[in-house]
Amino acid sequence: MRHCGSNIPEWGRPELRREVVPKSGADLVREIQIRLGWLNWVAGVAGAIVVCASIGFLIPIFLADSEPGELALRNAPAIVVYIVLVGLILSRQCYRHCARALAWVAEEREPNEREHRQTLRLAVYNVKVAALAWILAGLGFSTLNAALHSWEFWVVVA
Repeated sequence: MRHCGSNIPEWGRPELRREVVPKSGADLVREIQIRLGWLNWVAGVAGAIVVCASIGFLIPIFLADSEPGELALRNAPAIVVYIVLVGLILSRQCYRHCARALAWVAEEREPNEREHRQTLRLAVYNVKVAALAWILAGLGFSTLNAALHSWEFWVVVA
């Protein structure tokens, strides 16, 4: 069997070859939503780990040696709750925005001007939503730790 009219024969075992079945527009949109959702969750959790490690590195400058463990124990549950709660809210919001922006793909038609702009700005929208979540987390956890410890520590967290 020749591929695309070329003279190059197909090599390999026939049972490993896959037929390319075109996906429907709705399936494609769903796949994009799932991938963006996973990307947002992985980026959020990885960012939280990096931020916690960075702050943990700076804690000895402002707190006594016995306090970092206590601080971690006080903040860890709040961080986990924040990540899960905000992650679920943002996932739902981004899922809806993606569905609106890609409605033309699901319906297998040409996009109108608004859908075209929204599609091209999907990445920017996700970045803005994530930035808002990080700003709120920074303000919230800075205030929490300032109230529990000191205003000098507020500077480290902020």
